[in-house]
Amino acid sequence: MSTGTLHVRRATPADREAVIALSRAVSAHDFIEYGFDDWVAYAEPDGFFVAEQDGRMIGCYCLEFHAEGQAYFFAMRIHPGAQGKGIGTEFCRLQVEQARAAGAREIYLLSVLENLRAHRTVEKNGFVNCGAWLVYDELKQIPPQPPVERARWATVDDGPAIERFRRARSNGLLDGVIASRHSGWAVVTEGPEDWEIPKIALVDGETGLVGLMLVSTTETGLLLRWLDGTPEAAADLLALLVRRMAGEGHAELGLSLPLSAEPLLVPLGLDPAEAFRAYVFHWTE
Repeated sequence: MSTGTLHVRRATPADREAVIALSRAVSAHDFIEYGFDDWVAYAEPDGFFVAEQDGRMIGCYCLEFHAEGQAYFFAMRIHPGAQGKGIGTEFCRLQVEQARAAGAREIYLLSVLENLRAHRTVEKNGFVNCGAWLVYDELKQIPPQPPVERARWATVDDGPAIERFRRARSNGLLDGVIASRHSGWAVVTEGPEDWEIPKIALVDGETGLVGLMLVSTTETGLLLRWLDGTPEAAADLLALLVRRMAGEGHAELGLSLPLSAEPLLVPLGLDPAEAFRAYVFHWTE
């Protein structure tokens, strides 16, 4: 792929040092160096790619497919010296073309809340801002929680009540989009398999459910993917989650929720500075 003097190619192991230098020019604490070796080994259509101009590396990104027709971009970087010249917009256009050629009918990406320049760049290429997400990755120390009073794990009989609660608490454009830990911060469309009864906990109220939580098991721990309800119900649900972590010997907990759910996490006593806050951007044909 190329356009003028901008050339995009698949990265090789030999690009490692140049990619790390590029990422550090963007941020001294970038995570790319920790994932590069895995990403560069991806098989097509997934892969890690670099952009060069006049023989100099000026950008990089990773492309993953999480479902048929659904692509995800992350680790997208443009060297500060190349910004503000229209290169980023053209670079993003090439990425979209590549994903479409590989079969993508929709594309997701995350961009930190403060990166206004990147937001404008992706929006010029047809991406729509669906709202803000909150991600805590690989939490290892969770403070002890109070005894669980009302929260319980769902049974098959709870199915109708769960569906009613989800419809009533829909978050509009963000409904059905979940940030998930996978090679960084990926975005996947929620499917029926995500809402299996063993993964759902709830809190009953006098006239129906007042709290609901969705949890998935990852390779290294648990991932909280959905939390909604009253603050009191959320406190009970989080206490139930911490008890499950201890009982099953999980060493880590990840949290991936709409930013609007952040107040519900107060019982966990998390350090807000450790959170990754980003907008979810979505492109579709």
